[in-house]
Amino acid sequence: MHFSAKDLRKNPLGIADRLSEDIYKHPALVPVMPWIDDHAPKAPKVRKATQSGAGIQFEIHDHKQSDASYYAIYRFDGKKKGNIEDSTNLLATVHKENTSQLFNDSSVEKGKTYTYVVTALDRTHNESKQTKQVYIKVK
Repeated sequence: MHFSAKDLRKNPLGIADRLSEDIYKHPALVPVMPWIDDHAPKAPKVRKATQSGAGIQFEIHDHKQSDASYYAIYRFDGKKKGNIEDSTNLLATVHKENTSQLFNDSSVEKGKTYTYVVTALDRTHNESKQTKQVYIKVK
């Protein structure tokens, strides 16, 4: 339990560092609210990933009638099917702007291969099935 943010900013005994580097190291999705709505949106589609400068860029395309509010972007090392239930694989969440939008991953390493999948989430945080996997090797 946290009582005051000003105490955390002072970082007594390194508690703020420990929280950000250990306990809250990985992002997490907001829990679902099934008592309001329990229907997940349809999965979006991901267009082919391409290298754009020092990053990887791909297009997320959603259905016109989708009630998705945001997307969860998962990244796995190598060319493999990963587990989206493991929060260490959640790269980012991005707010849905249009039925088609670009995502750029600038945290890639040269010479490595990455696999990406995307899910759509609605306002009550119901998560869709994942998209087909997209693979790319960074040159």
